[in-house]
Amino acid sequence: MSARDTGKAVDELVRRMGLENRIHLRCASLSGGERQRVQVARALLSEPGILLLDEPLNHLDPVSRKVVLDLLLEYRDRGQMTVVHVTHSIDEACLLGDRVAVLEGRKLATCLPPEDLAQNPPNRELASRLGFPPMNVLACNGLTNPSGMESCWVSFHPQDVEILLGNDLCDRESGWHSSAEIRRIECWWRHTGLRCQEINSHQEFLIQQPLGSPKRKTGEQIPVFVPASRLRYLA
Repeated sequence: MSARDTGKAVDELVRRMGLENRIHLRCASLSGGERQRVQVARALLSEPGILLLDEPLNHLDPVSRKVVLDLLLEYRDRGQMTVVHVTHSIDEACLLGDRVAVLEGRKLATCLPPEDLAQNPPNRELASRLGFPPMNVLACNGLTNPSGMESCWVSFHPQDVEILLGNDLCDRESGWHSSAEIRRIECWWRHTGLRCQEINSHQEFLIQQPLGSPKRKTGEQIPVFVPASRLRYLA
């Protein structure tokens, strides 16, 4: 890259990072988030064959985080460098990575494409703690596992749970049917979260509903259903 092209690239990154009015300051005068953006910009400008990023979004406010995310996605899509991105955010990892490696302690627990990790987690520990809201994981309690496994767990996403009304139960395909009590109601920005407990087994699970769904009350008992096609069986 020529000196002129390098200068243009620097000016463009400075502008997009929102640092035009800070470029004349010494590093010690910058905030933690501004230093973070400078470090990311330096790394991208060097155009390495392999780029190692250790929680590059950790100290950024939401607006700056989106700016840096967009830049990282652009450089990823160019396909000219391999990026190893370390983060505690599974959402961030799935957005930026074409494969997501999950470490437990110092051991590699799994390495899968984001879609496979989200839809078919390899074990119940990962299913119950990755993402927000995480997948529900319950003991099978008499459900027939297609694999023939005698002792297993069943998992499903909170958005896959239906609250049945009237005669809905008669019209549903095979799947997980239960009765539950609503223990707590939470606002998840664009969704409502219902923390429920199965009446018979006392196992807890989450239901995710869009805002504007029928109002529910703590202590209310509801019939719930998850279609068989949305159930995942885990050892």
